[in-house]
Amino acid sequence: MEISRRQAITMGAAGVAASAVTSRAGRAAPFDGADAALIPPATPGLSYLTISRYDFFPDDSTMGRTIHPSGVGVHSTSIPINFFSASVQLPVGAIIREVTFWMLLTTASAAVFGNPQLVLAVPDGGLFNVESTFNFSASPAIQTQTRALNRVVSRGEAYILRAQLVAGETARIVGAMIGYVGSPLFVPIVPVRAYDSRLDMSPDANGPLTSGSNRTTSIANSRDLVTGAVTTPNAVPAGAHAVAYNLAIVNMRGDGFLTMTPGGTATLSTASINWGAGTSGALSNAGIVAIDADRKVKTFAGGTPGSRTDYVVDIAGYYV
Repeated sequence: MEISRRQAITMGAAGVAASAVTSRAGRAAPFDGADAALIPPATPGLSYLTISRYDFFPDDSTMGRTIHPSGVGVHSTSIPINFFSASVQLPVGAIIREVTFWMLLTTASAAVFGNPQLVLAVPDGGLFNVESTFNFSASPAIQTQTRALNRVVSRGEAYILRAQLVAGETARIVGAMIGYVGSPLFVPIVPVRAYDSRLDMSPDANGPLTSGSNRTTSIANSRDLVTGAVTTPNAVPAGAHAVAYNLAIVNMRGDGFLTMTPGGTATLSTASINWGAGTSGALSNAGIVAIDADRKVKTFAGGTPGSRTDYVVDIAGYYV
């Protein structure tokens, strides 16, 4: 049974757990009673993961925290500013659609440091920003902000919600929530060629992709392996949320990488495939990526100045 965002916060942790949308620490949800008026309307079709104030801990274990009715705050005399973080685990294949934070930042100083982030933690210990465009201002009242996303959760990924809090200020994390499309249905297909930068991909651009540039392309249609002409329209149908792909690179120059993201993405956060100077032949890597409503992806190129590569995208299935 799925529950609405308002229910997830007001019915308490026991009710949330029973509905398969859990608060990680098994404690109270972000708000109680009258504060439920702060909750934005639920987005139809999404499940919600609730992260309460009890779930946030300082990154520095020597730093104290204070739990207030209106959020978690800093209790420290030696470390005035530190990140407070909460780790979350989402189902593999889920698509993160939105992230909401509730913050209490009553002074300008607290607001400067307190704007939160959703970050991706990778196995080697690195952290990559997934969403950091929150822009809370100083206010005596609890504020709510939501940001839209379109990110597929891959195997082994962990996400962290965090914000910097300032000791001696009224700077508190009240709670957070992630809205996602859970356990989408995977539809395997006979693999098709969706894009080849060496061929005519009209109306999309072609040619090598150079470091510092990006390209938005459709993966909706199957293409001829020799000419690039469309052979099967809508091989990935309208309404698909994500695709399983194989990304191959050829004709590489320099040291570089490519990152595949949903169409409309503004920045990159991880690499889908890498190559080094002197690499010959072809390299390939498989992955899952969310797609936008037009069934497009954006590919970013990075690396040393002047590095470049041609690339080929095959599709093995899609999620609905």
